[in-house]
Amino acid sequence: MDSKMVGDMINGICQHWTDEIQNNLKDLNATVVHCFRKVNTTADSLAKYDAIEDSSMIFTNSAQMPSMTRGNYLMEKNGMINFRIRSKRKGIG
Repeated sequence: MDSKMVGDMINGICQHWTDEIQNNLKDLNATVVHCFRKVNTTADSLAKYDAIEDSSMIFTNSAQMPSMTRGNYLMEKNGMINFRIRSKRKGIG
């Protein structure tokens, strides 16, 4: 499941899955919007971390985050641009 799908679910496009979430959001006066992962590398990094871990984690401060996520978070917090680095495929380039 990607972040756009989650955003659509929370905003009512998959209503039967999201009634409780929507009620909680109304109580918090919050809105969920989609943003591309290149803009929010912290969330993307946490999603990747969650995909490989067997247990749920709650991070209450940045020091508890995985090192790659913490780096992304600190860069975003300080207004720095994040770049995605890909390795070259063999035989290309």
